[in-house]
Amino acid sequence: MSDDMIKVLAAKGGVMQINYERNYLSEEYRTAFAAVAGDVSRMEEKFKKECGDDNVCIGKAEIRLEKELTEAGKLPHVSWEKIIEHIDHVVRLVGPDHVGLGSDFDGADMPDGLEDCSKLPKITEALLRKGYSEEDIRKILGGNILRVMEQSEKISKEMQAAQ
Repeated sequence: MSDDMIKVLAAKGGVMQINYERNYLSEEYRTAFAAVAGDVSRMEEKFKKECGDDNVCIGKAEIRLEKELTEAGKLPHVSWEKIIEHIDHVVRLVGPDHVGLGSDFDGADMPDGLEDCSKLPKITEALLRKGYSEEDIRKILGGNILRVMEQSEKISKEMQAAQ
């Protein structure tokens, strides 16, 4: 999302969820991926033939391919610390009340060092080292999105009662 879009989202009380997908975290990765996209598209077609309609199978095959391309030097490594850079950027832009985590562990190619949810404490530790308050960290780790969900539920109930 552009900075202007994030500002509008925040002005409406929304939360920018930081996605962990390498393509969203790194412009360098996105550019390199575009350069090998033809090869990737051909491989994705092969995966669809092998996996049929099994999206889990396809997703795992795509992640394996991206890892192979990274190890072959065709795609750059992307560190989990990029997530912290994105959090910092959004906090500087609109404040800590409008940032959350949008992991996408169910199918995205995770950055190096944050391959699964067991590594999530790294985010908390990094934010503490950067001087974030415990209150702001709680908001970023889930408090902000819970606030938005509660507001949505409240509005939904009000709308249902008005019918």
